[in-house]
Amino acid sequence: MDSSTRYVPVLKGRDGEYGALQTLSESVWHVLTPVLELPPIPWDFEADRPARSIDAHLKKVGQKIERAWGTDRDIFVDLIWISETERMANSQHPLDFVFSALRARSVKAVPVIGLVRGDEYLRACRSIIGQDRRGVCLRIQREDFVDFPDTRSRIEEVMRSVDVSAGGVDLLLDLRSLTQRSIEAVGVFQLIPVSSFGFRYRGSSAALRNRTAYCGTCRPAAVEARHGFRARRSSSIGLTMMKSSQRELPMDSGSAAASPAGLRDGFR
Repeated sequence: MDSSTRYVPVLKGRDGEYGALQTLSESVWHVLTPVLELPPIPWDFEADRPARSIDAHLKKVGQKIERAWGTDRDIFVDLIWISETERMANSQHPLDFVFSALRARSVKAVPVIGLVRGDEYLRACRSIIGQDRRGVCLRIQREDFVDFPDTRSRIEEVMRSVDVSAGGVDLLLDLRSLTQRSIEAVGVFQLIPVSSFGFRYRGSSAALRNRTAYCGTCRPAAVEARHGFRARRSSSIGLTMMKSSQRELPMDSGSAAASPAGLRDGFR
């Protein structure tokens, strides 16, 4: 398998997804770099309060990630669904807690940031980057281009906040669910001179650097024709689209997302 082909599935940090990662064959595991989203605290509707504390919610996260992914490959970890106001019982930020647990288990975790994250989240991320020296994953979502018309300036501001240079950033452009009407949202990515930033794509080969990952649950055929994407199957959400990738990857587990006509042509 060409080492320049890389898959970046966005997975929820639930038992099913952890189990799916454990069942991957070594050939698939070696070309996968998941984005693991830790789920929010469940809500107890009868008591009208969170079902458990943030401490109980995150207690076994380090153990589960180590068991599912091991310690030999990078994994992106995102706390996007954890409330910005949550703090551990000892006042520690949840991001600090999670990465301390992963660090103690020698898991090669990389924090994920976005253009809409709180100041304390970014401060915690800055500390993690300084300790682990593995850089950061910058996840830009489709709606960010509406919220931040000057997207380049916001990217630079966020990078300064976490004290990281472009060479230490893995860029993930998250297109979410695409329809024919949202093709223009894909096109807006062309407004950013991404190559001028010098973003990297982390991997075992130097050839993987300066790559950009595009992901989404589905895509119309017109997106592939216009932007040169190839559809790929991932282990959970269905698709990961990598710029300039040319090979099919048979996955050991998971399911294909519902998709427009013609999408099946991208699968084996």
